[in-house]
Amino acid sequence: MADSFRKQLHANAVAIISLVIAISSLGYNTYRNEMSEENRNIRFAAFTILRELGELQVLVDRSHYGNMPDPTD
Repeated sequence: MADSFRKQLHANAVAIISLVIAISSLGYNTYRNEMSEENRNIRFAAFTILRELGELQVLVDRSHYGNMPDPTD
């Protein structure tokens, strides 16, 4: 029985190794995709916060220094 298993293992070694590599590659690819998506979400949130803070700065400046002209005009 053990000898038969060894023969089958030896005969199918390339297929088994290929399967292990394919499964580990799929797992790593999924991990990298999740990390990339998380980084994209964090980057988008950071730029959104910066844009909102810029608008708040304009509002505070207008409130403090009076009605200044709009810098975008």
